[in-house]
Amino acid sequence: MTSNEVQLERKMIRLQRHVSLIEAVAVFLTKHPILASRCDLELLRGCVGLDFEEKAFIRPLGKDPIRLRLERRSEDQEDFAERTIYEDVSALSTFSFKWA
Repeated sequence: MTSNEVQLERKMIRLQRHVSLIEAVAVFLTKHPILASRCDLELLRGCVGLDFEEKAFIRPLGKDPIRLRLERRSEDQEDFAERTIYEDVSALSTFSFKWA
């Protein structure tokens, strides 16, 4: 394999990963259509996530399987453990927010 072919293959793998992350968010919204009016799409560290009125967001993570982590908005952006509300919302059959 030539250097160009290797570079092309790597880029194609990265693009497919981004497509998979976006598809996971799309499947989640299709499963929970009422949330579409309550959130906005937002670019979150290189992937598209869901933003809920600057209170929380859903970020796609992982490779196989992809998880959708629900996190609180926080001033301390590095404290993942403190702001994680639910590790994977993709498997939930019902979904609702009850803000304190």
